[in-house]
Amino acid sequence: MAIQTINLGTAPSGAGGDTNRSANVKINANFTDNVNAASRLVGTSSGNVMQVGAFGLGGLSADSNPDSFLKCGFSHTNGSPTSGFNFLMLITATHSTNEDYCWQLGVGGGESNMRNLKGRVRNNGIWSTSAQIFNSHNATVDSNGFIKAASPIVRLFAEKIELNDEAKEQAITLEKISIGHYLIKDSSGFAKDGWWIEIPTDTNGNKICAVEYQTLENSDLEIKTFKKKLNEDGDIVANLDAPIDIPSNSKGEPRWIDIRLNEIKKPVVHKVPRTTKQPRMIQQMKYAPQVTYITKLEDLVDDKGEIVIVDGKPYQKPVSYIHTDQNGTPILTDQPVVNEKGEVVFEWVQAVDSEDNPIFDDIEEIDADGNVIYEEVTYDPE
Repeated sequence: MAIQTINLGTAPSGAGGDTNRSANVKINANFTDNVNAASRLVGTSSGNVMQVGAFGLGGLSADSNPDSFLKCGFSHTNGSPTSGFNFLMLITATHSTNEDYCWQLGVGGGESNMRNLKGRVRNNGIWSTSAQIFNSHNATVDSNGFIKAASPIVRLFAEKIELNDEAKEQAITLEKISIGHYLIKDSSGFAKDGWWIEIPTDTNGNKICAVEYQTLENSDLEIKTFKKKLNEDGDIVANLDAPIDIPSNSKGEPRWIDIRLNEIKKPVVHKVPRTTKQPRMIQQMKYAPQVTYITKLEDLVDDKGEIVIVDGKPYQKPVSYIHTDQNGTPILTDQPVVNEKGEVVFEWVQAVDSEDNPIFDDIEEIDADGNVIYEEVTYDPE
């Protein structure tokens, strides 16, 4: 149903307009028709009208614990979980009727690439362990077309090297000593886990050359390439008397040797709002010790000193006295303070808990322009 508008009639009397009853009927109809946004509450519950920022939509993402962020939306996870999903920019997708089934996808806030892209699923209320998702920042396609885990990768060609983004963070250089003799200098060294060198193969799966490699005392990586030969046992080995440059394929396209280096762990910088402890202030009526009065009924006396009689009885009037103790000292009690206009005076005081301990809140600090001040917190990625 469309929103109903109240007919105000003709100014100034409102002649011809809706009566009070008909106007109120329209108001009630507008606020009970769930088709209209005006009839719905603002919030994040089912049926509510969402405001900008709800579930991280249209504004800064919500700061949350990912283990309990079970609604569809965008969030920025804090450092509390132990699930490996701390400090992530996160997307959550949830089943249409059951929060026990959903998935999350996230990448570290403050990281310079997608290397630590992670995902996990929630099944029957239980979260899976986090899984790393391969992409061009954490995986590489080797010279034989296979996808492999990557950290810094050096592609060694016959006359040059090519570096992936992580390898470019190091000052790596190539020195070619002679035919088939290469030195990779100023690197982090061969990877200590997983694979560290991949030799190209032909269409039959045979390596196109024999390779020998080692780490020299000065930390240079020495790679030598040779023709192949059969030894006395019939095994294919390097022909050390026949060095060759890394050969091209049958189409003349250059091939390369993949060299995987140690990953250099870099601390991730995470920005958090700077906060200070400030007292929680509440407004309450102001009280002050003031004299109290008691009222007594006393006989009314006329100018002659005689008691006034009304309807055959002494007429009594109320008389107020300051309440005192037995020594005549006025008794003071805490009473609301009233200003000269007769209005109750309110004041701001610090809130206390049930044990009368003062309450403090963590309040975000703001600069002179009204912007939140952030601090940089570093942590080591997994």
